[in-house]
Amino acid sequence: MPQAKLIPNQKVKFTKSLLRRIKNPESGQTVIRDTEVEGLKLRVGARTKTLFFEKRVRHAPGRKRIGKVPKVTIGKFENWDLEEARKMARKLSLWCDEGKDPRTELKKERAKEAGITPDLNIEESELEGPMPVTLGEAIERFFDVATLRPYTVYKYRQALDGHFRDWFDRTLESLTIAVLRTKHKEMLKRGSATTKKALDVLSSVWNTAKLHFEVEDQRPVPQNPIKLLDHNGKGYQKEPKRTVIRRKNLGQLIDALLDIRTNGTKSQATNADRFLVSLFLGFRDGETCNLRWEFVSFDHGTITFPGELVKNGREHKVPFGPFIRKILEERYENREDMENPFVFLSPYYKKRKGYQPVNRNGCFNALVSNRVGFKVHPHALRRTFASFAELEPICMPRPILKMFLNHVGNVTDLYVQRDFDPEPYRKWAKKVEKAFLNELGIFRADSELKSL
Repeated sequence: MPQAKLIPNQKVKFTKSLLRRIKNPESGQTVIRDTEVEGLKLRVGARTKTLFFEKRVRHAPGRKRIGKVPKVTIGKFENWDLEEARKMARKLSLWCDEGKDPRTELKKERAKEAGITPDLNIEESELEGPMPVTLGEAIERFFDVATLRPYTVYKYRQALDGHFRDWFDRTLESLTIAVLRTKHKEMLKRGSATTKKALDVLSSVWNTAKLHFEVEDQRPVPQNPIKLLDHNGKGYQKEPKRTVIRRKNLGQLIDALLDIRTNGTKSQATNADRFLVSLFLGFRDGETCNLRWEFVSFDHGTITFPGELVKNGREHKVPFGPFIRKILEERYENREDMENPFVFLSPYYKKRKGYQPVNRNGCFNALVSNRVGFKVHPHALRRTFASFAELEPICMPRPILKMFLNHVGNVTDLYVQRDFDPEPYRKWAKKVEKAFLNELGIFRADSELKSL
């Protein structure tokens, strides 16, 4: 079905079929209006389509004039029947024609339905200003305007739902620094790392709301109070843990991974290969999990990630040595399904719709950690690569290391064309492999001596 063209502020008759065919813009948002009910509108963002109502309140004699045009969010388009949305919009429109603020009337109605005595002692001056922004509204606007990858959206929503779901109906004005400090103490019981990530996401949501609601909707948003937690004893921006595999443990780790890939289950062998590739090439775990065969060139001995899959958006090309080549060739030759696009395919893909890469869960991390007796997780492998590469016997120059890690640091990176010739870098890939395998040999030799 062809996608419908979207003209900003266009008036059309809303139908499920039409609204479904409207393409979400890559960034920003656009609003269209319904011809059937005055004030019913659809806001189309980068990821969501939201129905809302907006109409000026008629000035009623004896009442103070409401200066701002009130807005009421109805809900996500896919969650609403259009006739129900129109019914809601007609009720809000009637209140506007009667000179009543629909936001206040709706609040009273919902309080009555919930069995709560509505606050009828509302100052008239309160009706003159715009409706305060709720955290739920701020979150949906953030995902509308932000350009994020699907996995990032999933993780951000997971963090927000897991920590702040009970706040979604609260206004941002009510989330004072005192409230945040109480919440912060509760969150720290679940771990400092998850607390920092969740508050970082909330801070981004708040900053986006400050920009968009105040500028576009003229609805006030208070200053972001989250940064004040930094000055509250154990500030949420506490130094994160930076786990690294120590050099004396490298051989033991590699030996354990090789044993798992040989004697473990199919799922364990897949994850062992994934860990080895991340360790020997310094990849981010998300890159390794989503590695496709089309990114691997056996002829040139390189792996090339397209920019849309890389954290910084730059295409990332890295050469690999004979050890990694052997692992990749074995996986390629032993594929059960020739149409499988993923190097590390989930063993459960047949139960799902289509092919899926291996799942990034902590079960395999725990398996390896228990096997070797120290903590192992994917990003620690990347830090280990970076730490080992600059030491003897590798002594990799910093610019070459930045190339492997795909880090952007200075203007020189913009001038060096890595696609010109990958061969100068191959010797470094081979030196890394040789050094890692040397640690494996040392470990095995020590093990044999101890057994005598």
